[in-house]
Amino acid sequence: MKYHIIRWGGLGDHIFVSPVVRYLKNMGCEIVYSTTERGREIVKHDPNIDELIFTPDASVDDVRAYWDEEIKRVGADKVVNFSESIEVSLLKHPLDPKYNLPKYERLKECDVNAFDQSFLWAGIDPNKLTAEEKRPILYYTPEEVERVEKFFDLYDGLGWNVEPRKKMVVMWCLSGSGPQKVYPFTMSVMIRMLEKYEDLYFLTVGDEVCQLLEVDKEAHPLANRIIDCAGKWSVRETMLATKYAQVVVAPETGVLVASGQYQTPKVGILSSITRNHVTKYFENDYTLEAENVSCSPCFKLIYEKFQCPLHYSGATLCMGEGYTTDRIINRIEEVFAKHYEGFLCRSQKQLISHKAA
Repeated sequence: MKYHIIRWGGLGDHIFVSPVVRYLKNMGCEIVYSTTERGREIVKHDPNIDELIFTPDASVDDVRAYWDEEIKRVGADKVVNFSESIEVSLLKHPLDPKYNLPKYERLKECDVNAFDQSFLWAGIDPNKLTAEEKRPILYYTPEEVERVEKFFDLYDGLGWNVEPRKKMVVMWCLSGSGPQKVYPFTMSVMIRMLEKYEDLYFLTVGDEVCQLLEVDKEAHPLANRIIDCAGKWSVRETMLATKYAQVVVAPETGVLVASGQYQTPKVGILSSITRNHVTKYFENDYTLEAENVSCSPCFKLIYEKFQCPLHYSGATLCMGEGYTTDRIINRIEEVFAKHYEGFLCRSQKQLISHKAA
């Protein structure tokens, strides 16, 4: 059976579809996958895809007509258009009248796991699948794996694997695609923890814009243990790095979703969604939801700060008020206690068996 999958959207949107593609391929289906530039970055090495149709961003005026032509040309037995299957369907768009429904009404409709939703969208009953079958999966080239492993093994001057000094590397994604995906007290958390743990290092990641959120190395004597990689790694290298860090901290963005394919402990900092929606099936999940903020989770697509009530810090209220620095520090230390015997980090790089590598 030939499936024509159409998925235009953000990075995380494609990761939600990845287990569906794997499932269909395992069932013997032929997969034609249609996407744009961002999606191609995620799926370009997926061996489950038989044909990849790539359309440059902003190159189509009438998207619906373009899709109709493509569907005729491909001639598949079944077409599944995942575009807006999560965004718009489960996260309300500002132009949708439901955007302004009472929160409880939005929760009833939208608080659905995104991986379950993707299988349902394809006509597959997620209740018949295991949690493992519903986790994301990405595929990397040997060259990508070598580059990322080399960083963790040989980063100048740190000697990650040198005995007897053991290093704890916490990877922190600084921002996502919306203003509600930035935690305003990130550097406060880092500095407090660096003062407490001599062998702790933070690795900051994100796109080039995230460089504005990185700490001035002259601002604090311990800031030299914050390794700035925002804008320096490709998005694929960043996602692969979630395999090798001891802990991943991230807002509700593609990096957090990608980390779900690995056993690495992850601490999500959610604003507009719930754990049920995104990390329900992840192993070693320590994701947090905003507390004492009546508007969160809102299940809204947020494009500008004026769409949210704001905190005095300038961040959205859910991120500024919903997470004290103590709460996030305590959560990371909970991971240390449960996975690393308080703080005894492994003496060699994390080895997690997964066919994605």
